[in-house]
Amino acid sequence: MDRRANEKDDDTSAKERPTLKTLAFMTGLGVTTVSRALKDAPEIGAETRRRVQLVAKQIGYRPNRAGVRLRTGKTNVISLVLNTEHELMSFVSDIIYGVTEVIADTPYHLIVTPYSRSQDPLDPVRYLVETGSADGVIISRTQPNDPRARYMLERGIPFATHGRTDMGLV
Repeated sequence: MDRRANEKDDDTSAKERPTLKTLAFMTGLGVTTVSRALKDAPEIGAETRRRVQLVAKQIGYRPNRAGVRLRTGKTNVISLVLNTEHELMSFVSDIIYGVTEVIADTPYHLIVTPYSRSQDPLDPVRYLVETGSADGVIISRTQPNDPRARYMLERGIPFATHGRTDMGLV
């Protein structure tokens, strides 16, 4: 298949993606009102909120995550950092299942950040923190005084661990 044809198809589908302007046009409201209605702002009436949310659902509107990140500084991403050589598939699938169940009705998404035995386990955590790639991190196989936990604690990054660590935080 011709690569340029695929790129053109991708461009076309990107242009057809519903936007706030599309919603505003379809509801006869302003873009600001539509945006506030989608965020359940208290100054927007219940009927307007319902109408906007109904049309958004009908046309498949989804917020542009890059735009949300630019406006809010939030990624709505939680990263699960896993060692590719030590994690067992059933263990990983159980964690992924559990996390996705908890975040199902939230704006958050789960990504998996793998690392290998040849890497320092702190490297993927540093990358996530320094690039602002995730709002929260889950690490496994923690140990007493785990440097990954300490690193995130010192930087105020929300995190959860699967395993024990003791840093005098009782």
